[in-house]
Amino acid sequence: MPPFDHPMVIAGQGTLALELLQQDAHIDRVFVPVGGGGLAAGVAVLIKQLMPQIKVIAVEAEDSACLKAALDAGHPVDLPRVGLFAEGVAVKRIGDETFRLCRVSGRYHHRR
Repeated sequence: MPPFDHPMVIAGQGTLALELLQQDAHIDRVFVPVGGGGLAAGVAVLIKQLMPQIKVIAVEAEDSACLKAALDAGHPVDLPRVGLFAEGVAVKRIGDETFRLCRVSGRYHHRR
């Protein structure tokens, strides 16, 4: 099973959104780290289905920004290299399904 680009992984990661909403149903935004996109996709899909007014903000390391690169290209692309400061998000290419779900679940803005 792939580590992030599989429906069961994405669904499992999305349970974090349920935990967040159980702890505080009045949140107005959620910040989610992006590596391969499983956590971001799962959380974004679930939040947008249950409480679409909540903003889901994807956060990437500048030297491992595979979601930004994919959004710029319109499809997942391979990064030439990634930084290893945060190993869990040091991914050269976002998953195809995770990219699709992230893209349809919201708007993304890149900030430095």
